[in-house]
Amino acid sequence: MAFGVEHTANLLYLHSFEGLGNRSLLKLFEQNTCSNTIVEASERIILHKPQINKRLTLKESHQLAKKCHDTNITVMSINDEEYPTMLKRLYDPPAILYARGDLNVLTFPKVGVVGTRKYSNYGQKVTRKLSTELTIRGDAIVSGLALGIDAIAHQSCLDSGGKTIAVLGSGVDVPSPIQNSPLYNEIIHSGGLILSEQFPGSLPTSYSFPKRNRIIAGISDVLLVIEAGATSGALITAKEALELGIEVCAVPGEIDSYASLGTNRLIQNGAHLVLESDDIASLINTNNHSNKENSYNIIIEDEFEAKIFSLLTQGFLSIDEIVAHSGAQIGEVLRSLSMLEIRGFIQRNGDYFSVNI
Repeated sequence: MAFGVEHTANLLYLHSFEGLGNRSLLKLFEQNTCSNTIVEASERIILHKPQINKRLTLKESHQLAKKCHDTNITVMSINDEEYPTMLKRLYDPPAILYARGDLNVLTFPKVGVVGTRKYSNYGQKVTRKLSTELTIRGDAIVSGLALGIDAIAHQSCLDSGGKTIAVLGSGVDVPSPIQNSPLYNEIIHSGGLILSEQFPGSLPTSYSFPKRNRIIAGISDVLLVIEAGATSGALITAKEALELGIEVCAVPGEIDSYASLGTNRLIQNGAHLVLESDDIASLINTNNHSNKENSYNIIIEDEFEAKIFSLLTQGFLSIDEIVAHSGAQIGEVLRSLSMLEIRGFIQRNGDYFSVNI
């Protein structure tokens, strides 16, 4: 375990407050670096907000921390070194994240594979083929452990001797859906990784699945969508990836197949069309090269403009996201964006901005 029981207990105690949401926790972690100090600050907040209830006492938090230690569950805050840096790109990153398994899998090149639960024989065949070939190349497969395409992608990776990451809408200790419990156990025993931002023991909810999807997008180098209907949750994941500047690719399907409506539309709107695993591998190599070359040799004398430019090196951001990340007024942000765009340092694509280098 990466942390001591005291630190883990403090994080569990904080996360057990019903009514203290992720945004509030992010503010606490932004203002404090020590978990003991954060607990003290949260206690002061509770005094003025009686609607916040504690699910655990500090003593119970220590007991749960020891249980996490015994079951190889790591509890980390956004301030901890082990926290995946790629998740910090999210507009609303998890303030507290739970992991069960080997955190080293996060260092692998990662392909997110998502799709429908009601897959066709074609979708099953393509998922197995691409997931297997990507695994043999040395990529980790990221998905959501759902029935259908998700489970096929995980299993194909495991069958090929690879490492896979499952992001849950339930607690990291609660296999969901229950039908995939054997797959959940196989992921752990094979040296894979389970991630969740839900409190241990939590059952999945309709609200937790969209939140889960943003984590899948956030930790992936490339996102592959295989069979997704017009209202599929996989499209939410694709939208999250696009907003982060992550390459999205999709497998084409029959035009009269409901399971391919979403993927075909993604391709129509600019997603990379995938015919073979090489199409995905080239995107991973491009992204990795881009990340390695992410130190821009540009001198921007205005301190705030430099701050905005630095934010945009992380990927595409909307004006609202830039305002939120910078902590500045929208007027100041708009002026800086205009100056950077005029000088050719950034570019605008619809409602989003990115660096133009």
